[in-house]
Parts: sequence; structure tokens; C-alpha cells
Amino acid sequence: MRFFKTVLICVVLIVPTLSFAFTFSDQEREQIRALGAWPQPFVKDESNSFSGQPEAVAFGKLLFETGDLSINRDQGCSFCHQAEKNFTDGLTKGEGMERVDRNTISLLDVRLRHWYGWSGQSDTLWGASIRPLLDPREMGMTPELVKERIVANEEFSAAYQNVVGKAARTEEPADLLVNVGKALASFQEGLNSQPTAFDRFREALLAGDQQAVEAYPKDAQRGLRLFLGKANCVRCHDGPNFALDEFHSIALPDIEAPIDLGREAGLAVLAENPWVKSGQYSGKSNAGPDRHSAHETLKAFRVPSLRGLSKTGPYMHDGRFETLLETVSHYSDFSEADLPKTGEKILEPLGLTHRQIDQLVAFLMTLSD
Repeated sequence: MRFFKTVLICVVLIVPTLSFAFTFSDQEREQIRALGAWPQPFVKDESNSFSGQPEAVAFGKLLFETGDLSINRDQGCSFCHQAEKNFTDGLTKGEGMERVDRNTISLLDVRLRHWYGWSGQSDTLWGASIRPLLDPREMGMTPELVKERIVANEEFSAAYQNVVGKAARTEEPADLLVNVGKALASFQEGLNSQPTAFDRFREALLAGDQQAVEAYPKDAQRGLRLFLGKANCVRCHDGPNFALDEFHSIALPDIEAPIDLGREAGLAVLAENPWVKSGQYSGKSNAGPDRHSAHETLKAFRVPSLRGLSKTGPYMHDGRFETLLETVSHYSDFSEADLPKTGEKILEPLGLTHRQIDQLVAFLMTLSD
């Protein structure tokens, strides 16, 4: 009898300390493998002759942080893309000289994108960097005024000559503007996010390091399983950057006029955009027309990366959701009547429980460093 009491006491003492491993199937492991590794290696932008050059990066940083490239000298790239907010501004919609139509997209890991802006109106980072300089709602400049400001600033003009090999005062305004955009792009190529809790978990899982795997929160692991399976978020947010750089409509009801046409409007702008990979200012030789989205265009918006998203709210192209909880809840119970009648249909309401929504959010939170 005393023996059985001893065994019972041992069981009672041991059971609470047991760790029950959360397991993933072989298919799930392969899906997880595809979400890395991180960071991704640097690849030079062939359309930007300054890409990867330290002198251009330094010049771009000067230009990024100054207010002198706005007409009132009171706006700048870093004013809307703030480092402490993962290079966003925390606002529902961006504000320059005036309030603009869309939410400010993070610049972290921007070098990995193929399209720029919510509607993909640019296919080069340097072209996307030129656009806000000339937008009257943002910085309100002209090519002539950009040249005037560069020439008048001794530090800028010296840096320009060091990078370009020509004196700024001798340049045509259009050529100087492109070089400014390319220097800005060179700096932004270095805005990279760091490995996250998910990345450490992924490496541990693939290496069979069970102790490190167990350090990753169980709710995050359950959320990851939902991400790969029932919720199928990986359909659009796949790959190391958690984005396939495509355009989709996600059943957001219109809440104000005029209606934002998304990719449909972006393609019209892209067709007239001179700062593209196939244009005269591109350093990419023999470049043909770039690929366009094969998916729907009406009210479709670029799928953003999920990395660093804990600091990039509000969410969606118009900043309508303040929190990740609201954002995930939208996918759970949206109305299919708000999907466009034309084009592909990739979404249907997920019907997640409150607990599953919390688990999915717990996983998403581990994608920030």
C-alpha cells in the first residue's frame, strides 16, 4: 500500500511538469520552410545604376531626411516614413502638404517588392521615390525646383557630383530628378527588418531543436497552423517576405467618395509613367514591358508584407482598421456582396471563432522583430 501511495505522489508531482509538443505535418513543415530564410540576400537593382553604392546610400540618406525637397521646406520622406513606426506614420491616411487618399506603406524590406504604391503605379523604387516629390499634395516640387535646391545646398551638390560624376548645375532638370530618385532608392534598399521570433522558431523546427521550438508561444503555433490551413492566409502572404506582390480585392465596402479603383487606376498611371524599368531613364538594358498582375484589377490593391506589421497600423489601403484584431475579424465575417462582380474570387468568409482569431493575431505579432 505504501508503494502505491509513493507512485501516486510521484505521478502527481511529475504530470504538471510534462511538456506536450505541438506537432506539424510534413506538408505544414514544407510550407513553413517556404516562409524563409530571413533576411534575404541583397540583389542589385539593375534599373538603378547607383544601387548598392555606399556613396549613393549616403546621399540618399541626406535627401530622405531633409525638408528642403518640399516646396515649403516643411515636408520630407522621413516625416511620413518614421523609423520608430517601421517607416510609416501611424495615420489613417498620409499627410503632406494636404491629406492624401491612402494609408502610408512601410518602407521596411522595400527592395524585395516588384510593384510600388497600393495600386502598383510604379515598377521601380526610384520611380516611386520621385512621385511624392512632384505630387502637389505631398511635397509639391517641380524638376526645376528640385535642381535649384540641390545646386543651392553645398552638401547636396558635392554629394551629387561624388555619386553622379557631374556637377548638378550642369544637369538637365529631368536627368537630375531621376538621379535624386535613384539615390533615394539606394538608401531605402538598406531599410531591412531583422529576424523575428517566427524566424527563430522556423530555424529551430527545421533543425529539430525541440527545446527552441517549445520557446515559441503555443497560441502563435496554433495561429500559424490556421495561417497555413483553415484561414489560408498563405494563399497571398507566402514566401520569406510574406507577400507575393499581387493585387486582390478583399471585400472592403466603399465608405467614402470618390471610389478608389485601386489597381485599375494604377495601371493607367503606369502606362504613362516615364520612370519605369522599360523607360529611357532605366539602367536595365533591353528591358521589355514588365509583367502585370494576372488577377482582377477593379478595387484590387497590392498585398503588403506582413513583416513588422505590429507597428504599421492602421491597416488596409485606406487605414480603416485600427488594430490587427479588427483586420483579422474582417476576413472572418465579411460580406461577399462587397467583392467585385468581375475577376477572380479568392476569398470567402473564414468563419473563425473568437479563440481562433486571437490565435491568428498571436502568430502575426511574432512577425515583428
